[in-house]
Amino acid sequence: MLRLSQKKKRIVYLILSCAAVVYLAVSLGMVSGKAADEMCRGVIITVHDTAELKFVKPHELAVDLGELPRRARSMKISGIDLDSIEKRLQRFDKIENVNVTALSNGKIHIEVWPMRPVIRVFDQFGASYYLNRSGKRMVADPRYYVDVPVVTGNFTGIDSITGFIMPLLDYIEADSLWSHAIDAVKVQSPQEVILLPVIHGHVVNFGTPDNFDDKFMRLKAFYTKVMPVKGWDYYDTVSVRWAGQVVSTRRVKKLPEPPAVEYNMPVDIDDPETMSAGPGIAPGQALPDRPAKSDKPVPGAGTLKRPDKSHSI
Repeated sequence: MLRLSQKKKRIVYLILSCAAVVYLAVSLGMVSGKAADEMCRGVIITVHDTAELKFVKPHELAVDLGELPRRARSMKISGIDLDSIEKRLQRFDKIENVNVTALSNGKIHIEVWPMRPVIRVFDQFGASYYLNRSGKRMVADPRYYVDVPVVTGNFTGIDSITGFIMPLLDYIEADSLWSHAIDAVKVQSPQEVILLPVIHGHVVNFGTPDNFDDKFMRLKAFYTKVMPVKGWDYYDTVSVRWAGQVVSTRRVKKLPEPPAVEYNMPVDIDDPETMSAGPGIAPGQALPDRPAKSDKPVPGAGTLKRPDKSHSI
């Protein structure tokens, strides 16, 4: 009898639960239907923005919505297309997310979440824009400046800039050392990412954006053991792209050539500063009045005779 009683209780509980669900569904349907036939009592705009720079302001949204805020009180709620409002506002580059609902008090509530840029891009075509995590672009308006990591370079062949580079930027941002040491990132190609340190004078060839722990460990060892000895401007490139090693190239690839001086000596003046014998030194002598070790008579000098001017034929 005890088991049968428990079974009956469960059946009764299930019946009551189903009845409650049906009642709620019918009630909500009636309420929503009634609300849809009611006249709209106005539009509420809420901007969820905690940033210092206000990309989106409620009065600007009211202007972008056209005549809706002014005509809303003369329209039925059923005559207002909430989905089209969401899609319209979602097209604005400064808006990240939109939610439009009809409240029980007869008002339309428009909630907007402004863009949250995570990187600023300078691409190969000279364009500059911000990106959020989903890859949506926001034009880099001179009126606004957001302090986010800067990424430059050639993004041809990269499906998603954020998906390609964001893991590396997140790793740098989470590390207290590298977040202060790395100033920007340059993408040469999908296989060659360049880190631009805050200390200018060299760049870091990171290779592909992967194996972060290993590559940054080798870079840190090079910074602590080699750079203080050689100097921070001794190398122009430090590469950690190859596994298990750090390859660096000197800034000065070879010694400079000695300067060549071209000098044209005038032929019509006497130059006392030459390599000829000085005053009082005869040819073949090293010092005045002293014969040089190599002093030898000119061969045949004693046999030469002057011609006899008196001789005639």
